[in-house]
Amino acid sequence: MAKANSKAHKALLTHDYLGSENMDTNSRGNKNPLSSPCKATTSHKKQKGEEETDSNVSNSALLAAIEGLQKMMESFGADLKQNTLSISNIAKAVEFNSAEIQDCKEKNKQMEKQITQLKTTNEVLTKKVDNFENKASNLDRYQRKWNLRLKGLKEDKEEDTRQSVSDIIKKIQPSWKEKVDFILDSVHRIGPKNPDHPRQVIIQFTSRFYRDELWRSTKQHPTCRELNIRFAEDLTKEDREARLAVWPRVEQARKAGLKTTFKGKNVTFTFLQETHSTHEDSNFWTKQWGDEAFFSHGSSRSAGVAILLKNFRGKITSIENDIVGRWLILTINIENSIFILVNIYGYNTLTQNKILLEEIGLRLDHLKAKHSTNNVLIGGDFNLVQDEFLDRWPSKYEISYPNPLFTNFCFEHNFMDIWRHLNPVTQKFSWFNSTNKSRIDHWLITNDLLLLYDFISDISAAPLTDHYLISLKIKPKNNTHRINKYWKFNSCLLQNDHYCKKIKSLITDIVNSKELNSPTTKWEFLKYKIRQLSISFSKQLKNELQVLELDIIQKLNLYCNKPNPSEIDKQNVLTLQIKLDNMYIQKTKGAFIRSRAKWIEEGEKNTAYFCNLEKRRQQRNSINSLLINNVESTDEKLIGQEIFNFYQNLYTSKFSAPNSNAFLNHIDSFIPKIDDSFQNTCEKEITMSELDKAIKRLAINKAPGPDGLTGNFYRHFWEDIKPLLFEVFSEIFNNSTLPPTMRQGIIISIPKPGKDPRIIENRRPITLRNSDYKLLTYIFTLRLQSGISDIVSESQSGFLKGRSIHNNIRLVMDLIEYKDLITDNGFILFLDFYKAFDSVEHQFIFSVLERLGFGTNFINLIKGLYDNINSCVILPKNTTPRFNINVGIPQGCPISPYLFILVTEMLALYLKNCDNIAKLNVLGTDLIISQLADDTTLFLKDSKQISIAIQKIQLFSEASGLNLNLKKCELLAIHDTMLKEIHNIPIKSEVKYLGVTINKNPKLNSVLNFENKLKEGNSKLNLWLQRDLSILGRIYLTKMECLSRLIYPTCNLALPNYLIKKINQTNFNFIWRNKPHYLKKAHLTKEIKDGGLKAIDFECLNGTLKINWLKFWLNHPDVF
Repeated sequence: MAKANSKAHKALLTHDYLGSENMDTNSRGNKNPLSSPCKATTSHKKQKGEEETDSNVSNSALLAAIEGLQKMMESFGADLKQNTLSISNIAKAVEFNSAEIQDCKEKNKQMEKQITQLKTTNEVLTKKVDNFENKASNLDRYQRKWNLRLKGLKEDKEEDTRQSVSDIIKKIQPSWKEKVDFILDSVHRIGPKNPDHPRQVIIQFTSRFYRDELWRSTKQHPTCRELNIRFAEDLTKEDREARLAVWPRVEQARKAGLKTTFKGKNVTFTFLQETHSTHEDSNFWTKQWGDEAFFSHGSSRSAGVAILLKNFRGKITSIENDIVGRWLILTINIENSIFILVNIYGYNTLTQNKILLEEIGLRLDHLKAKHSTNNVLIGGDFNLVQDEFLDRWPSKYEISYPNPLFTNFCFEHNFMDIWRHLNPVTQKFSWFNSTNKSRIDHWLITNDLLLLYDFISDISAAPLTDHYLISLKIKPKNNTHRINKYWKFNSCLLQNDHYCKKIKSLITDIVNSKELNSPTTKWEFLKYKIRQLSISFSKQLKNELQVLELDIIQKLNLYCNKPNPSEIDKQNVLTLQIKLDNMYIQKTKGAFIRSRAKWIEEGEKNTAYFCNLEKRRQQRNSINSLLINNVESTDEKLIGQEIFNFYQNLYTSKFSAPNSNAFLNHIDSFIPKIDDSFQNTCEKEITMSELDKAIKRLAINKAPGPDGLTGNFYRHFWEDIKPLLFEVFSEIFNNSTLPPTMRQGIIISIPKPGKDPRIIENRRPITLRNSDYKLLTYIFTLRLQSGISDIVSESQSGFLKGRSIHNNIRLVMDLIEYKDLITDNGFILFLDFYKAFDSVEHQFIFSVLERLGFGTNFINLIKGLYDNINSCVILPKNTTPRFNINVGIPQGCPISPYLFILVTEMLALYLKNCDNIAKLNVLGTDLIISQLADDTTLFLKDSKQISIAIQKIQLFSEASGLNLNLKKCELLAIHDTMLKEIHNIPIKSEVKYLGVTINKNPKLNSVLNFENKLKEGNSKLNLWLQRDLSILGRIYLTKMECLSRLIYPTCNLALPNYLIKKINQTNFNFIWRNKPHYLKKAHLTKEIKDGGLKAIDFECLNGTLKINWLKFWLNHPDVF
């Protein structure tokens, strides 16, 4: 231990923890960092004993110090480790906190974005809520327009409020007694009960018309004063406040006499701007409008203009428009005057408007030069005012300040603002909003038009727009001619029970009247009152329908503008659309009737189509130009005078009694006499059963005579008017005198097909007679039909039962086809009588009836039909003066054809028994004449007989008034001849006879009569392919447009197989829209009950027609 301690001691000494100053510094001269902090003890010398004792003490102390130091070092190391660990943990915490802070920053950014989005969404939702509130308010306001409030009506505990209101309405409007239940929708009181004051009553009406009519009627009605009640409008709170604010201005306007009305109901051209239409809208717009419509499309959200036509009688010659929907130009020809119409929708910027007006100016310069006209009208929304002071409010100018762009455009192109011209200092506006007003909608006309026409222009309110309606009415200066349109009964009135009750009541009152002393007087007065009542009722009904139509359109707009319509809204839209469609279907039917068209199928309801047919028919029949002394004239006065002179001369009698008696005496022995039975039939009194048969013959949906009453009216009220009409006809039969209205007619001059309509001789006068006249003549027509076939020879095929026009055609064709069997060098002479029906003398008719043996009563009746009758001719704008009809049989009178064939039978008897004319011999049988009414054909042995025949016919002409028109007579040689004409009558190798072309080469007849008709039918069918028709509609069209054209020639001609196949191919390709045929022809032609669609196989049709010929021949061998 001593050694060890000694060694340890030495080691410690070597380390010199006690040390000296020399030991404080290391070898490099630096202070030793491990040096003790204790102060150094002073060195001194010690004794030996002391040294040992001190040595032991030092060792112990050193050991203790060492142990203490070791513990301190261990503690220090532990602390150091702990601190190191803490520092590491702190670093990790700092790193984590930094990541958390960064994440919070990102989340904060996202929250800021979400807050921004929520703010935007909130703004959108706020706008939507405001929009919904506005729409709800508008809907509430709109629904209240059907309501009235009743104030002051006494309230009882067990009252029937609806019945009380109904009784009050009946007192205010007595004419509504029968329909009050229909007029009222709902009636109820509102608000809590108050014992001191009766609650108000809300009355909801089924129609705005009735609501408005009652509202107007109650204002000064004594019933309201008696009951101390008052009707008021059902206004919202906002409307009441607005009404109070605007009322002083309304009073001021009333005092100034200002009034705004909605006009434009009877306009020819309607200019629309900002239509927002596209090409897809064209069909719908046109269909809803019901007439022609022209568009310049923009987009579904901007621009677009349109011009809508209504009953336009002229012709559209050119159409121009731009591609962005800012302008549309129509060039029209009306009564041979050219007009250029421009519809414009200006931009909102001055620069764009300047470019727009420059473009339109260039277009107008080109069109004016092209058509040689200065007649230009521009209408539309220019987005420019004419005067910045007069035409804008509020204005920044204090005096007149013309707009430079607008003024320069008018000056350069010779335009004037017609409204401002008529109202130089008036301030009136066409556009408005809550703070501004301006007159930016204009009609501009060229100055030249002011010299020729008078203008009326007005600015009035219009529905569904923030613009006013600007109307322009034009009429020629010094126009003394009034457009004279005869009244026509509106058959739609027959569906109105209220109207029918009124008519029946009127009939009863007049029939039982003691002041009117004869049936004829009662009947004439009844017709007058029926017309008067019908006109007034129609006007009232029209106004109601217009209100209803506007109401439906407004409701449709309301529902269609909803952003999220409900199922109920969708159902309401469907219901309203059906109502609107039905209204337009009724309009379509009117045009359909007037156009003489046919319904293709129930789904074909396009108003425009029938309106166009009607317009084309009117244009075809209209007399806008006429050749007068070989010079074309468009002057209305000259045309009217020429037509009057022509028909007055035409219907002037030139009857020669000696010539008539001489001719009839010559053939008297050949004239057959009617038997007693037939004579008694014609002589007997009129019976009620005959009247019932006559009404069945009276056609419906036909143009009436001057009194305007149609066959529809007579049939509907037949049981009511039959007793009076029976008495009238009996009186006429006994007195042989017609009432004044039955003696009048209206002539429509219809151009003959393929002839120049400017030549008046090429027009056929059709006389419209009153329905009562037709009923009377139907009675005696039926009597004539019962026995006339016995006295008219088989050579006459016209109008007689059991005789056919095809007999006449086949006779001529057979003579040509079998000419080898004819030995005579024969000729066929086709005669043409000039205005045959219109030139036969009345006295000659009466003489013929006497020679045939008709009795006095019948002859006197016929005389009464032609005694003191008169007519006028309808012109485009009026009618000619009336002129007497002293000759002629009116075309349009039921009995006229039968009287006419009795006259022409005298010619047949004369020629058949004339020994001077050599007849054509065919296999031992002599042929001389074939007739179909006035179409007369003579068969002559040789060329020498032609002059003889014409001379003989001249005798008949002098007696009857029927004169030959030699310019239109034709000859057909049975055998070949070198002659070109005989007696100035041309010899043809091809003639058109009774609608069939007959060529001397029989092989060409099929081509001539079928190829062109098939092409025409095919072109018509192709036009129909553009329309959306069902297969049933297309099958019907094959019958109407194609087969109907071919049946007539098919009855007379043999068809080659290739032509039959071609016809079938045309029809069935159309049925399948030129696509693959999904059903065989055999299935398609079956009856519907057998699974087919009743299509027609032309091969079967052709065979059927030929079999019918054979059957007819077997039953009537003497006719051939």
